Formats: sequence, structure tokens, C-alpha cells
Amino acid sequence: MTIFGLDTRDNRGDGLQIYSGTAVNVTVKKSVFRRNQAAGSAYGLNIQTTGNVLLDSVNVTGNDYGARVNTSEGTISMLGTYFKNEVYGHGSNTALDLQAKGNVSLTKLDVKDSGDSYIQSSNGSVTLNTVNIMNNTSTFWVLAKAGATFNKVVSLYNGIGSYADGILVTLNGGLAGFTDCAFHGNSGNGIEIDYNYDAGPSAPRPTLIRTSYFGNDSDLSGGDPDLYYHY
Repeated sequence: MTIFGLDTRDNRGDGLQIYSGTAVNVTVKKSVFRRNQAAGSAYGLNIQTTGNVLLDSVNVTGNDYGARVNTSEGTISMLGTYFKNEVYGHGSNTALDLQAKGNVSLTKLDVKDSGDSYIQSSNGSVTLNTVNIMNNTSTFWVLAKAGATFNKVVSLYNGIGSYADGILVTLNGGLAGFTDCAFHGNSGNGIEIDYNYDAGPSAPRPTLIRTSYFGNDSDLSGGDPDLYYHY
């Protein structure tokens, strides 16, 4: 199933809702989902399938909630072929809820002015490339079975008036690596890595290449380091 050039605005319900109990691959390209609201429960984009899902150049803004994608057997990919993906303006509600059994790969994405985000691969890896995470009230949370890779990820000023790490990574296997990233001005930790398995006698330090992380714990609680990795 391919959807191209859809523009759904001001609906009293989800902007786009796709439910499939079979292995249907879903592609959404060059589409806008804006100001879809229904008593605080509407998603701009809501996809549930057992196949692979590709989002390419989507704008999800000003809905009750942002985008929810759940594939119990497939992968989730995001590209920015036509324009940058944008998910913002959802108050303190969830911006992204992306859950896949296979790999999750997100490219050219801005997530801002919303609540939390939850990115999970239950049996694969998570990759973020050219992603900006800004001014959200809660943490951007990544969970992966086979490691997580972050390239050109910038996370700034999250948790103003609340608590938010720049990024929280929970690993059920594999390691985390950061290249050309920046984490600053978040109210919680800049980078937190939670090893949910035995990766050795001590928690491994993540790979950090040309990555900066300082000026976090912006609420001055005194208990949130810029880099925190632990079992």
C-alpha cells in the first residue's frame, strides 16, 4: 500500500489510520497530517500492521498526538527524499511512538515542542541520522535488542519545566555509538545508556566521536550527569 501526497487537516479523529492484521507493507510519502483532534485522543498518523513501514517526507504537526506506528513483524524506516520529516506541536503528548520487531532507521527528522518519544526495535537495531530533538517536555527514549547508532543527532533544551534526558537508550543487546552529535541544556542527563543485559564486568562506555555533552541538568537538581551509563 502506497500513499503519496496526502494532506489531511482539521479532522475530528486520526489524520490517517491504517489497521491491517496481515503482512501489508505501508509506504507514506510527501504527506501532511495537521491539526487532527478529537477530545485529546487523535493521532496525526496511526499505522498498525505486520509488514514493513516506510515514512518519507511527512509533516505531523499540531494534532492531539503525533505519529504512532506498530509493526509486530516488520521494520520501520524514515527518509527525507522530498523534505525533512517534522513532528511538532503536540503539547505534552507523545510525538513519536514507533515500535517494530525488526530494525528502525530514522533519517532527516525534527521532533520538537511535544512530550515524549518512544522508539523500539524488539529484535533489531535502531539508527538515527540527522535528527533534531528540541524543546520537548519529556525524554526521547530508544530501546533496541541489537544496539543503537546515532549520527548527527542534536538534542537541546528538553524538559523545560519538567524532566527530560537529552536521550535515553535502553539496550537489551549490543552497544551504543554516537558520531557528530550534541546534547546540551536538557533538564536531565545529556546521554543516558541503560544496559538491560550483562555486557561485561562493568557497563561499557558508549563510543563517542566528535560528540559534545555538557550544560545538562538545567533544572540544577544536581543529580543528573551529562553522560550516565549503567546496568
